Amino acid sequence: VAGGAGSGWATDPIDGLVWRVDSRRGQLTMRTIAVGFGATGIAFGHGSVWVSNGVQGTLTRIDPRTNRPSRTISLVNAAQSVSVGAEGVWVSVGGSRPAAASGTTDALPQPPCGNIVFEGAGKPRFLIASDLPLQGGSRANALSMIEATELVLRAHAFKAGRFTVGYQFCDDATAQAGGFEYEKCAANASAYVAHRRVFGLIGAYNSDCSLVQIPIANRASLAMISPSNSAIGLTRAAPTSPRGELARLYPTGERHYARIFPADDMQAAAGALLARRLGCARTSILQERYGGYAIDVATSFARAARRLGLTVVGPTRWDPAATSYAPLARSTGRAGASCVFLAGGVHSNGGRLLRDLRSTLGQEIAIIASDGFSRVSDVVAAAGPAADGLYVSVPGVPTDRLGPAGQRFIERLSRTRPAGEKPSFYWGTYAAQAAELLLDAIANSDGTRASVRRNLLKARVENGILGSFGFDENGDVEPSSITILRVRAGGEGMSPGTPDFADGAIVDRVLTPPARLVRDD
Repeated sequence: VAGGAGSGWATDPIDGLVWRVDSRRGQLTMRTIAVGFGATGIAFGHGSVWVSNGVQGTLTRIDPRTNRPSRTISLVNAAQSVSVGAEGVWVSVGGSRPAAASGTTDALPQPPCGNIVFEGAGKPRFLIASDLPLQGGSRANALSMIEATELVLRAHAFKAGRFTVGYQFCDDATAQAGGFEYEKCAANASAYVAHRRVFGLIGAYNSDCSLVQIPIANRASLAMISPSNSAIGLTRAAPTSPRGELARLYPTGERHYARIFPADDMQAAAGALLARRLGCARTSILQERYGGYAIDVATSFARAARRLGLTVVGPTRWDPAATSYAPLARSTGRAGASCVFLAGGVHSNGGRLLRDLRSTLGQEIAIIASDGFSRVSDVVAAAGPAADGLYVSVPGVPTDRLGPAGQRFIERLSRTRPAGEKPSFYWGTYAAQAAELLLDAIANSDGTRASVRRNLLKARVENGILGSFGFDENGDVEPSSITILRVRAGGEGMSPGTPDFADGAIVDRVLTPPARLVRDD
């Protein structure tokens, strides 16, 4: 936010807008100025508004008299923040060196990337990079994914067919953010594209980071495969996708991105399928008031439920700031629902919501929640006994139900840590499968990025680490298996194959809903 020329100015990075708010003459007026996706920093000075764009690596000057950009300056890397002083405009730029220079070096910039992992004479012909948050709450998952990727490359003797392949892991997080930052995601992606020997990217870990990296990689035909992205809008139009979003993500019109992690709409479809199998002919949807994730999941659940012949009530929104949900629980009861579906997260006052629902509707009513409630220990801490019996959907299958290839890999991964420590098998298996797919795509290529991209999107895996699967024309994995967990408030009887974050739950069943429940194409 900045102030100047009698107005307030604010950036909207997702829609690529600057908002001008003017309250002069006793009335409030607002207007928007298009500056491009990724606009974040903003300052006023020297008679102009200055906007830094961390995705496009630019600084834009806006003339407040015309409300239009008057100049855009390209910078050497991702612009992070902007400030105005007496003698000029100052911009902080991410990255340890200009991205354009990295193509002349043997390795990606260090930091944010680690050393090249490679065994063999000379240097590898090509590189695979991974883009993961190595700072903050997801660090442990990222470390397991790095270990798993290295294991795969070592098993292949760092070769993909006739090509030698090295590996570098890169950090898209900062200590200040405690996770990824858009500007660092953009800077990293620019470095991958500029380095001519990078032929594949495992990542990003976070869907919002991929939202930044996909268009940068697309222009360079750099193959991306994510082991963990679930946002619907990365591959197809979601209920909350801005108009023209897919054209922005894939400016060349060619797809280069695939994911082996099921999308949120398939998780919602599994929730609807569970509701029917539980005999819930009438289901009430409660949707968290804020956030695109909740809207996308609620909309997908409603579509799947109706296609399954269920009657849907809602969605009705819940406000995370509320101190009581008793009125909402009573209205849900009056609607005659035999099931309740929660689209949102436990950290949005989900514990209070569960307690009030159970208090009003009783312990026997089936409550199904999306994976925003998958951190079971947090659910139990917030809801207490009311959490008992809650159904929670989680993408993928339990690790103890993987086939022989998956079990063999888990055994190898278990030996990467000292006695008494164990990596995250859940995330490790996804990263390993992604690495296998990239190596196969490179092995079958003609030594160009474009052929690696094509090979990745048409891949079919038979009895791999994650089983047998392929990709549809949009890059979504098919089939998409979803695990349904059942919470035990006392923590007893946790199934051995549940994800690390689901401590306190048992595996109730695994569902593979057909894509036609939520998709028309």
